[in-house]
Amino acid sequence: QGSRGIYYASTIHFFDLACWITEERPIEVFTYGTAFLPSVAAVNEADTVMVLMKLASGAIVSINNSYGTYYGYDERIEVVGAKAMAQSGFKQSHEFRILNEDGRHSSPLVEGWYQHMEQTYMDELDAFVDMLEGKPQTNATLIDGLRAQIIAEATRVSQKERRPVSLDWSELDELEHNT
Repeated sequence: QGSRGIYYASTIHFFDLACWITEERPIEVFTYGTAFLPSVAAVNEADTVMVLMKLASGAIVSINNSYGTYYGYDERIEVVGAKAMAQSGFKQSHEFRILNEDGRHSSPLVEGWYQHMEQTYMDELDAFVDMLEGKPQTNATLIDGLRAQIIAEATRVSQKERRPVSLDWSELDELEHNT
């Protein structure tokens, strides 16, 4: 079986990020996707997507992701709620921003994907050693991964059927409760 498409290949990390930032799960997703790259269009997949996620609190998450831009790989996330907004992406300024009642806050991000992954691998190795030494773990869980998979599949359905897709978390809640 080939790729499950852009939602599983890269956008999935933003689904996980959105849940982490908001400490919520989406209750509904709506997705537009298209293919600008002929090789992607040939396999009936999307290389450019926009995902809207509605959260129970009323906050809205927007995720943009593209393999098909002439200016390079593009991925962005924005979370908008009544009390704050958070943005991240590979923008020219390479920054992560949060705007809330305390003002505007930002921190620099690394230059590119490979530089980002280098630190990630070192962090994962440190976490593995910490686990071996019996230190408390703060890594993502199996439930976090399954949550992102459920969102990814809902976005594929939304794109294919051109409609919003509601998410039911009862099975995941039961699994989490029993593990």
